[in-house]
Amino acid sequence: MFGKGKRMLYKVRYISQTTYYINVLKKEALEEDTILLESRGGKELTERILYLLKGLCADSFSKFAVYLAVESSKADVFGQMLVRSNIHNVHMVKTSSKKYRKHLATAKYLFNDTAFPSWFIKRNGQIYLNAWEIPKEKMERSTFNRAYILGNIGHNLQIADYLLCPDKEEKEEIITAYMLKNIWKGKLLLESSLQNDRPDSLEAAGRILRHVLLGEKCCEEEGAEPNGNQNILIYCSDFRPNGITTSLQNLLRLVDLRGTNYYFAFPEEQFAKNPERLDSIPDAVVLMPMSGNITEKTWAETLAFKLYFSMNIETKWVEKTLKQLFCREYQKRYGLVPLDGIVHFTGYAPYGTMLFLYAPVKKAIFAHNDMDEEIKEKGNQHLLTLKHAYRKYDKVVAISSAVKDALCKIEPNQENVVIVENPHDDLGVRKKAEQELKPDAETVISIGAERLQEILQDKKSKKFITIGRFSPEKGHKKLLHAFEQFAGQHPEVYLILIGGYGAFYQETVQYAASLACASRIVFVRAITNPFPILKRCDLFLLPSDREPFGLVLLEAATLKVPIVATDIPGSGDFMRDYHGYLVENSEKGLLLGMEAFMRREVKPLEISFEDYNRTIVKNFEKLFVE
Repeated sequence: MFGKGKRMLYKVRYISQTTYYINVLKKEALEEDTILLESRGGKELTERILYLLKGLCADSFSKFAVYLAVESSKADVFGQMLVRSNIHNVHMVKTSSKKYRKHLATAKYLFNDTAFPSWFIKRNGQIYLNAWEIPKEKMERSTFNRAYILGNIGHNLQIADYLLCPDKEEKEEIITAYMLKNIWKGKLLLESSLQNDRPDSLEAAGRILRHVLLGEKCCEEEGAEPNGNQNILIYCSDFRPNGITTSLQNLLRLVDLRGTNYYFAFPEEQFAKNPERLDSIPDAVVLMPMSGNITEKTWAETLAFKLYFSMNIETKWVEKTLKQLFCREYQKRYGLVPLDGIVHFTGYAPYGTMLFLYAPVKKAIFAHNDMDEEIKEKGNQHLLTLKHAYRKYDKVVAISSAVKDALCKIEPNQENVVIVENPHDDLGVRKKAEQELKPDAETVISIGAERLQEILQDKKSKKFITIGRFSPEKGHKKLLHAFEQFAGQHPEVYLILIGGYGAFYQETVQYAASLACASRIVFVRAITNPFPILKRCDLFLLPSDREPFGLVLLEAATLKVPIVATDIPGSGDFMRDYHGYLVENSEKGLLLGMEAFMRREVKPLEISFEDYNRTIVKNFEKLFVE
């Protein structure tokens, strides 16, 4: 109880501080001759900031009021350092105080050597010098396996007017490694002397200060020239193993990464547990993790937020207040980034959807499923937000005709709806299928990997397979019941069920264990590469009740595995286009499909993937063409 009360007090204090900061931003003018400096969040005073403070003691800067942000526990230590360094013109402000928020909102000049808090909003007219001495070991892209913790630093570098750089040789390394290519409008100040223990460091600090504060041309500047391509931001998920992730990964392998600059945005905490998932993103795609809360709310905005998202109440005041909130949040994160378009690829995440709703650039949101059914079955979407999105985004991208038709249940207007089907990496699938079966650390195989290998290598037995998350609409129980009837007449057949995630996994396993054919049912959960298993199977079964498209159909077709699928909108339309074998969406239909396979009536699909993908990429790249 005490812990809950403590959290409540912290929340009240935080909202009060945010309200104060936002009000200062709105009402108070910039203080033209004020400088706020901060070093490592006010926890330590590094050499670069110390030399800049020493430089500010010169008479030429006497008109400036100088403030140094200090964490409360470090105030005495900082004070002693300033005295020892003969620095007397500095006012210390505690980072937990109102004064700190006020100066961060109103000081014209801002200096730091890492990052300001994630709630900081850079105002028009503020001049920001970031003097971070970037560690050499962080110059490799591989360090971005930990990109989820670098979001605020990357953001601060993106919005800085000036960065320090020792020489031209390191210019490209800094711009590439720290997500600045083609989006950063600032200048690099080439100043090699501001280094620890350099005898001319104080002179270098003076040159930098005269350049930034007085406009003197005493430092060499270097900009970052854009390549002239469009800058497209893609808002993505945590890359958990599912169809949406596969679709995005395939798309990135097929689009022209040299003709368009792509940037990935995601809440940084999404990859805290699985940072290795970022390894699948091509090096040409720049990572832009989003740090901190997705919204920083005033008291009024907190109330509007609660009414809208928790109680589904929308009035003119609620709409106006939330528009103010999300416009400000977009300005904070992307207002200084020259974007040409935004793709909300998952189509989920209502806060993310609202973040881009009022963005002053072209924007598209994907619909991967029948979202009305998703709301009814899982409650994993917010209807009011979807209605707004489907009206106000420039393009709503349905992955199939079935999904396009389903959008009418949420928003009748379909003038802005286009179809871009799921792309397919057929070469990648074939390549992965040739690899050895390799369970991941989190993979669960109900009979063990060794026994599964034996079954796959047994040429006398038949192997049926289905792949899809463990969710009611995937029809697993229906398939298991049909297989139980089939297995009574065909003891040489196994059924393998592979799924990445889903709340119904345990329930499905328990149901299968109750069947007479349980010994011939195999579950594989959470395996990154299922294709060595799929390739060695004789029949793929798609028992779904609802399937907007079904990437697994493309994967099975690539490996020449015959397919039996239920005749439903979406995946059924796809199967019909390629003359696939469709059955009634029932246990009986699936049973008849299995029997038809045994009579050799079910054949693999014949698809020209080159033609198929060419059309999809063309349609995707047209989203932001006039």
